[in-house]
This record gives sequence, structure tokens and C-alpha cells, in this order.
Amino acid sequence: MTLRILPNKFKLLWLIMLWPAITHAETSVLPTSPLQEISVLQSPDLILLEPSDVKLYKRIFHLQTKGKWKKADRLIKQLDDRILLGHILYQRYMHPTAYRSRYSELADWMLAYPDLPGAKRIYALAKRKNGGKARKLHKPI
Repeated sequence: MTLRILPNKFKLLWLIMLWPAITHAETSVLPTSPLQEISVLQSPDLILLEPSDVKLYKRIFHLQTKGKWKKADRLIKQLDDRILLGHILYQRYMHPTAYRSRYSELADWMLAYPDLPGAKRIYALAKRKNGGKARKLHKPI
């Protein structure tokens, strides 16, 4: 039975009965106390970058905005955790003026990172660079 077919007085009664459950419902995703918040942050499922990698990533992204690829490459080699490498390469390959990406680079990126944001843009650029032929090119997810 849906609310649409109930007379108005029953709709009101239904709302009055359910109102406490609606207004006091808690979500299981959000922590309810500061202690629970700390335990969520210390969860083994949550992987945080080491402070040294955070600094390196910031410097790499900054260098790449200026088109300083060799300096960025030296810093990339120093990374312990390369979880954001796809984003670094995306920034490089899609740089509007300072980098000219090759089809092979874009195809390799699509093979490794088809699920990252921007995969559709990389895919479209790779197709243009390869004359519209994308038979072996991995499609974005």
C-alpha cells in the first residue's frame, strides 16, 4: 500500500508514527563520536600517504604545471607509494602547452588507468592521435 492511495488522515497518522524513526535515524557511514572518528582513520582498510610522499606529490604537481618534466621525473623516482601516478601522468599528458603526448603514452595510460577521472579525455585524444583507429586501445570504464 502506498501513501498515494491513503486518505489524508491516514497519511498524517502514518507520518506521525514514523517521524521519530525518520528524524533520529543514524547513518552507519558517519562516525557518531570523536573516538569513533579516530578509529575510522586508523582502520587498516584506509591507506594514507606518508608525509614525505605528500610533499613529493605536491612538488611534482607544481613542477608539472610549469612544464618542468625532468625535475618532476626525478621526484617521481623518489616516491614510495605510486598510487597517484595515474593522476600525475594525466596532468602531464593533458598539459595544454608544455607537453605533447604520444599515442603510445596515451594507450599505455588507458591500459593502466581506465577507471580514473579523465579516462574519456585521454581516450578521445588517443583516438585523434591515431587517426581514429582505436581497435587495440582500452576503453574507459
